[in-house]
Amino acid sequence: RHAYQSAHANSADGRRFGATITNGQGIDELWVGEFDRPGLRRVLAVPDADLFTPILSKDGRTVVFGRRGHKAEDGMYAKNLDDASPARRIASAPIDDIQSFLWGFVPDGSGVIAGRVGADQKSDLFFLPIPATGETLSELRPIVAGPGNEVDGRVSSDGRWIAYTSDESGRPEVYIAAFRGG
Repeated sequence: RHAYQSAHANSADGRRFGATITNGQGIDELWVGEFDRPGLRRVLAVPDADLFTPILSKDGRTVVFGRRGHKAEDGMYAKNLDDASPARRIASAPIDDIQSFLWGFVPDGSGVIAGRVGADQKSDLFFLPIPATGETLSELRPIVAGPGNEVDGRVSSDGRWIAYTSDESGRPEVYIAAFRGG
């Protein structure tokens, strides 16, 4: 039994899942498990920051997650789950960021779909490229920033389309838009 905050991060190969679990001090930690063996493994805990919305790569070997502790180190991170290397920051948290989300990897693994709520209290969708080295930070690239709240972005397996939910009509509806080259 654990105080799960999120457990939606299944790898595409169906082997692993990621979750954030709240510890006894009220801090959200990053854990992973495998569907074919019992138990969970704590991957990362930061004493003064919450870790949130983990998403797993297609092969289940990399997890991308957010860190929020109201400090300069806040942002999005990537961690290889198969070795002891530390997590590396791939993007800073924008100054006016109220809340961030990660929705999923793009099919080629080059980045992730992210969402964020800014000072305007509206949620928009972004592409966050994963830099090849740990010395470079990426910038969020806007994908959909309409008049409503755009959430839950998912890219088609061929990388051409993105489906997402928006309430721009006054009620939640599913939209599809070109993702690459248009």
